[in-house]
Amino acid sequence: MALDIKLKRSHTHSSIPSTSDLAEGEFAVNTYDRKMYMRDGSSNIVTVGNDYATDYESSTKTFYVTVASSTSAHVHHGSGSSNKYKINGVFSPYLKLIPGITYRFDQADSSNANHPFRFYLDENKSTSYTTGVTTAGTAGSAGAYTQIVVSHTTPAVLHYQCSAHGMMGWAAFVGTSNLTAFDTGDLTEGSNLYFTNTRADARVNAVLPNTDSLSEGSSNLYYTDARAQAVSINNVVEDTSPQLGGNLDLNSNNITGTGDISITGGATITSADAGSTAGPDFVLYRNSSSPADGDYIGQLQFKGKHDGGGDEIYAKVTGKISDSTQGTEDGLIETAIKGNGSFTIVSRQKSNELQLLNGVGLSVAGNTTLSGTLNGHTIPGGSGTIALTSDIGSTDLSTDSTPQLGGDLDVVTHGIVSTSNRNITITPNGSGKVIIDGLSFPTSDGSNGQVITTDGGGNLAFTTVSAGSSNSGENVSWEVTQSSHGLSVGDVVYNNGTNYIKARANATGTLGIFVVSAVEDLNTFTATFSGKITLSSLTAGQYYFVSTTTAGAYVSTEPTTGYSNPILFALTTTAAVVLPYRPQDLVSGGAAGARTALDVYSKSETNAQVSAFAIALG
Repeated sequence: MALDIKLKRSHTHSSIPSTSDLAEGEFAVNTYDRKMYMRDGSSNIVTVGNDYATDYESSTKTFYVTVASSTSAHVHHGSGSSNKYKINGVFSPYLKLIPGITYRFDQADSSNANHPFRFYLDENKSTSYTTGVTTAGTAGSAGAYTQIVVSHTTPAVLHYQCSAHGMMGWAAFVGTSNLTAFDTGDLTEGSNLYFTNTRADARVNAVLPNTDSLSEGSSNLYYTDARAQAVSINNVVEDTSPQLGGNLDLNSNNITGTGDISITGGATITSADAGSTAGPDFVLYRNSSSPADGDYIGQLQFKGKHDGGGDEIYAKVTGKISDSTQGTEDGLIETAIKGNGSFTIVSRQKSNELQLLNGVGLSVAGNTTLSGTLNGHTIPGGSGTIALTSDIGSTDLSTDSTPQLGGDLDVVTHGIVSTSNRNITITPNGSGKVIIDGLSFPTSDGSNGQVITTDGGGNLAFTTVSAGSSNSGENVSWEVTQSSHGLSVGDVVYNNGTNYIKARANATGTLGIFVVSAVEDLNTFTATFSGKITLSSLTAGQYYFVSTTTAGAYVSTEPTTGYSNPILFALTTTAAVVLPYRPQDLVSGGAAGARTALDVYSKSETNAQVSAFAIALG
């Protein structure tokens, strides 16, 4: 499909079309002025071509920057980053910037993330250019841009590059006479002759006569080594890179001045003094007219590169005034280390103390000898040796909330004594036990009235002992050993032929017979068939029944479903009587049934029940 482009023209000088002359996108040519005009999308008439000049634009000219993978269309394809800038959709064009115009490089597009747009005097970014340059926002985010106001002092060539990656952009030409970053290396030899040692030597040799034909006098002074050595160098300010042909002898003088001294390579300071002086000296002097406590007075920095190519300070040692009072001056040295991207002060050395700060630990691979006092902390065990030539601070460990022993505590001829009527508490952790002279004590308290008994193997336990035999008619209790029984005091249980498990009055085979009256540990408890036991939170005078819904529990209300299984009668809020198992309902059996339900068996009847139970247990 053919596309016709129509141009309107004029041959009258200074004739500029108006918006009524052109539709959007149409062009007009002034053949006399050699200029081409266009009506843009904002109904403005803009100059798109000028054979004689470049028009000034008062409004900011915006270029839209994006980032894309490099192709051969980029001047630096194959060098630097694999990503390159595009400006208005074109891979890094060579721009023409006009003095007096503001140019904005818009980086709002998300592809710009981590690629800040900056200006430099060279494509390798060794020198930044910031005059007239402003930045806003973060590259890749809305509103982000870099802007430059071009003036007549702007360098003739500027390079635009990413501050984080190499060779992503190109350059811009600025029509000024400023020679910033311009040197003789940019000139070709010809009429542009500049100084070289060879050229200077040749010119001198060409005009000086042979000194052999001259007699020395007041007017015929010629070069000798002695005469040359007498000549002083008064001013090297104009030489930006002066060099020495040999060693510089300071001749008891100093090098002074303001500014930085940069040395590439190593630096050696030598003193030939054969005496006992401290030389050579390296002095960092903060010549402040108003010294104050807390002033920093010098810093040694240890600098390198990071993997992004930029410079990074990794460590620094700083001198500081602690007390500037004349006569009582104090100083200190701080060491700061970069960790996880930020600096942390790890140590501070004072005249009387070395501090490790901000959670920094001390690790010693060899032996450590302390000749002073070690206060307030636990000495951990290890493969090394700690030799103490003085006392370990104080014998009072009250300031240590968690003191630990690295081995057995030998009291020698002393004892463990508590002052001020305090308790001596020994509490093991978790499943640990208190063992004294081979006797293992229970890990929990027993019930009221119980006593500690031994199994003959060094294990002590709480046991209920009633008047007379523990299996008398008044009380039937015994100790049960069952691995990981999982029972608690007050649990209602029965024996299923193998283990004691929690009872529940919902079937004849699960009715409660016994109550757990004491628990020694995970594997030992006391079961009571009848008699008095100690519980808690009871209501005096209340009967309790085995729950039909919750295994092992007793309830104060007689169940209306399942089985009526009375198990306890509360004497007080903490004392109860275990009722021997009754299979009949409470209201049946007449007086005998009521008497049975109320647990008023005679001693002979109780003994008969016990005998029957003993026969059942074998």
